[in-house]
Amino acid sequence: MTMKIGLIGAGFMGRTHAVGWQTAGATIAAVLDTTNRSARELARNYGARVVDDVADLVAHCDLIDVCSPTDLHSAHVPAAVDAGARAIFCEKPLARTLPDAIEMVRACRAAEVALGVGHVLRFFPEYAHARAAIERGDVGQLGVLRFSRRTFAPKTPWFRDHDKSGGVILDLMIHDLDFARTVAGEVRSVFAKIDAGSAGQDHAYALLSHANGAITHVEASWRYPQPEFHTSFELAGSEALLTFDSATTGALRPHIGAPASDQAVPVATGPVIDDPYAAELAAFRDALAAGGEPPVPGAEGVRSLQLALAALESAERGEPVAITPWEAGR
Repeated sequence: MTMKIGLIGAGFMGRTHAVGWQTAGATIAAVLDTTNRSARELARNYGARVVDDVADLVAHCDLIDVCSPTDLHSAHVPAAVDAGARAIFCEKPLARTLPDAIEMVRACRAAEVALGVGHVLRFFPEYAHARAAIERGDVGQLGVLRFSRRTFAPKTPWFRDHDKSGGVILDLMIHDLDFARTVAGEVRSVFAKIDAGSAGQDHAYALLSHANGAITHVEASWRYPQPEFHTSFELAGSEALLTFDSATTGALRPHIGAPASDQAVPVATGPVIDDPYAAELAAFRDALAAGGEPPVPGAEGVRSLQLALAALESAERGEPVAITPWEAGR
């Protein structure tokens, strides 16, 4: 039977997830949004109903997908839990504050609700292939990692309110903070700088010191002209260097040291979903069907949020911020 999805939020991310769910073979059954016009439009496009409260949404759907503004996640996820939802997918960042995120994870755990977090970068092919190469040992011991993510400032007003969005670090840089921690391990400290521009056009830089000795450099910018969007990475290890730059190539480029100079990084074979959003949503659905843990569980969302908030704190204080990784059992 086709899974019925209930969307909370009908803005850009809600529309993006609706396409992803459709690609993954699920049905958008109902939409909740405080902006009725956008909710009605999205619902009409997918033959879904519009509802005005979370309980009604849960009553008509198998899975709740939270795509509302960041500061509203901490209200919508617990409301879905209280209404009896059995599975919830929440866009990143998990919440605007660390206490809110932790409480969301605890509430879902107590009610035995599966909670997945939308750290979609893990599902982009170049990043997924790089992670696989690292996990196979092709790159050796990681030493220095560099990530860059540069685009234009979002036009929706709530993004420019740092109390709601967290700005460029919490909304944009968190993608690469999450991926860096995923491939290079837990982070010991974060040092960050923000150059605040007009109308929320922030440019930020962060330096992560990993517990295993690796160093990560991360750049994030909302200062590029629309519609520019560029991403890149360099992952340097003891055995190889992996590079990717969306501005010059659409493929992951391996640079393997001698004597294996002509060696290529193996890529996945078999069925592939081109849309990374569809891939992450399908992975969450499949994990539910198999009775396993979500690919990106709530605890992972907490840890990545912790890094982003530490970067914000570091930029405000002008000094490094130490990290004590949050453990799900705490």
